[in-house]
Amino acid sequence: MASRHSSIRLQGQGDWSNWYTFIRMNAKANGVWDFCDPERSTQPIEPIRPTLAEEPNVQQLSVYEAQSRIYPEELKRHERRVHALQKTMRDITTTIEPSMLSWLGDADTPREILTILKRRYQRTPEAEKILAYKNYRDHLIRIKRSNTMDWIQTCETYLTKAVRLGCEEMSVTHQQVTLLTTLKAVYPDFAAPLARETTKEAVDNITTENRLSGITILHQFRAWLEAGYGEDHNTRGGAYATWQQKNEEQSSQASSKAATSSNLTSSTGKANSEPGKTIPTCPIDGKRHWYVECWYLNRQLRPEGLQLSAAKEAQATALLNHDSDIFNQSRRRLTHPTDRFKQSPRALSSSEHSTLRT
Repeated sequence: MASRHSSIRLQGQGDWSNWYTFIRMNAKANGVWDFCDPERSTQPIEPIRPTLAEEPNVQQLSVYEAQSRIYPEELKRHERRVHALQKTMRDITTTIEPSMLSWLGDADTPREILTILKRRYQRTPEAEKILAYKNYRDHLIRIKRSNTMDWIQTCETYLTKAVRLGCEEMSVTHQQVTLLTTLKAVYPDFAAPLARETTKEAVDNITTENRLSGITILHQFRAWLEAGYGEDHNTRGGAYATWQQKNEEQSSQASSKAATSSNLTSSTGKANSEPGKTIPTCPIDGKRHWYVECWYLNRQLRPEGLQLSAAKEAQATALLNHDSDIFNQSRRRLTHPTDRFKQSPRALSSSEHSTLRT
């Protein structure tokens, strides 16, 4: 039973959908929604006590006896129904603003009250679609000033509702573009590779059912963060950095790498802690890092559920096997995704880069 301390209350038009669902669920659980639904006209009927004629014949007597046997059960059922309707009425009157009671007039039943409230607060289907889409788009820009995990959860809620209501704007392509454009601004290491995959899906005319939906992208993004990459990204700027801070930091890192490139030790062939220009540019996300450090290409670092095409998977496996031979010779091993590599692995050759790009 609801109370005045219920977290679900009807205070205005924005609360109508959740509040109405709350009342409907409670009424259905009590078995009386048919008598409360504003779209129906079913009324509870009190059973009539059977009576016997003054001089009944055999048939009338038989009917009277049969009705007398079922009357007590029907009466109990009716009383339970009345009691459930009273509970529904309390649910309604204790979860609306007290000021609303003044203009409900002579509404005496749950159906009468719900009919009045629905006419006053329910939005049209078109208005619901517009609001759902607006909430989704407005939420996207909050990623820079929100907890990222909370942002993902709320984004899933808004996206799912917009799709469920049938918003024309929420095609799979639109979901991909809006989400990946937002994520590329703050998490380019995650979004850039997926943007290339979704572009390829569109070019290859992949069916809508087999393309990356917005929910799938959010699930993969959550897995990527849980693998430890979100913390690493935040230390380099992340969701709380301004554009100026990010650009300055990227420029500083580029200058640092260029300065340390002259410190490479030619006698041993080993690089110092900042290999600089010897680090190859990844053909997938366009950033400088070693092949085995790429979460997108390296299966051991790849978030669960992310799949490459068969051709690209084969190329990536061949390059990883090649690098593994060199690691074994120098006793360098691949560690858990959340660990850092102690030594820098071999850089890709130009021919290997061109092979992976194709």
